[in-house]
Amino acid sequence: MKRYFDDLDTLHKFTLSLDSRPDLIPCRHCSKQDQWVSHGFVYKKQYQGERRTVGKHIFCSNRHGRSGCGRTLRLYLSTELAFLHYTTVHLTAFLFAFLGGRTTQHAYRAATQTTESRNAWRWLHKLQRKLVDYRVLLKAPCPQPAYRLKS
Repeated sequence: MKRYFDDLDTLHKFTLSLDSRPDLIPCRHCSKQDQWVSHGFVYKKQYQGERRTVGKHIFCSNRHGRSGCGRTLRLYLSTELAFLHYTTVHLTAFLFAFLGGRTTQHAYRAATQTTESRNAWRWLHKLQRKLVDYRVLLKAPCPQPAYRLKS
């Protein structure tokens, strides 16, 4: 099952057609495949407390005669990072500022335009924990060019 979608309309249509989709993955808790139900939207706060829709919940239903486990799963828009309150644009700005020589606090402030930089360290630790995964992606073989330069 896809976890990230290009736009909210596609995501909404997908979640409304869960009953008729045979290609769903099983729930990781109860292994049932046919119990998913659309269960509302996922929101993130923006600068002035404004809510913005960034995804949807689906629910492994144990209601109305269904035999699911009752757990939820979040599906996101492809521009979002799960479990971060800011978008990929903010994270990219943070990385460029940080790699450009700014301190962690200054890079966070430049990316988010907030005065509180407490979350800067959380972002940095999350990125450091995923460093091995990034290295694996960089180590993946690149396609060879169609031509070779002669020396």
